[in-house]
Amino acid sequence: MASRAAGEELDRAPGAALVPRATRTNASVSVRKNTARLRLALEVGYPADLGAVSAAVRRHVTGRIEAMTGMAVPEVVVEIEQPHSETARKGKDRVR
Repeated sequence: MASRAAGEELDRAPGAALVPRATRTNASVSVRKNTARLRLALEVGYPADLGAVSAAVRRHVTGRIEAMTGMAVPEVVVEIEQPHSETARKGKDRVR
């Protein structure tokens, strides 16, 4: 559920077309009583405001998980694993 919710938000993020859908998100969840803590690993389009994308994903996932499960979600850790750029996609050399 968390991975799908993160993917929904990433579809609206700048540079979404640069990231293959199959590699966008990976999620792990720790549940204790009525509390879920999440860790998300994301691949995002670049250049993008990584902080803003992370915050938007965090808000969206928190809301969706709380609504679907009724659990509190006090923590969502977001890790950016790999940014995808148009330059890398076309196989161009980096500018130095």
